[in-house]
Amino acid sequence: MAAPTRPGEFFTYREFQLASTIRLSAADRRGLRILCSVYLDPMRRRFGRCQVHSAGRSVKHNAQVGGASRSYHVYRLRPGDAAADVSFATGTPREWAEMARSLGPTWSEEYVGHVHVDTRDLI
Repeated sequence: MAAPTRPGEFFTYREFQLASTIRLSAADRRGLRILCSVYLDPMRRRFGRCQVHSAGRSVKHNAQVGGASRSYHVYRLRPGDAAADVSFATGTPREWAEMARSLGPTWSEEYVGHVHVDTRDLI
C-alpha cells in the first residue's frame, strides 16, 4: 500500500515545512496525519481557509525564531508528534483554541492572530 501523499483533506506536507529545511520522516508524516485528521481538518471545515504560519522547524531555525529548546515544532525531538501555528478565515484565536480542545486532548495556545495546536497529549 502506498503512503498517503497528503496529511489531511485540506493540507499538503509542504505546508508544514515552510521556511525550514527539514525533511519529514515517516514518523513526522504520521504525526501530521493525526494533527490534520483530529484537529486541523475539522477546524478548516468550520472556520474556512487555513494558513499555516509555523510548523516543522530545524533546530537552527527554531533557535533563530526564539522557540523553546524542546519545542514541539522541532519534530525530530519528538518523533511522531506534530505542531502547527495556524489561523483561519473566520473566527478568533479563542474560538479556534476552544474547538481544538473540544476535539481531543491537545496543547492549544492562543496568540494574537493565530493559535498553536499540537499532538503532545494525544499520542
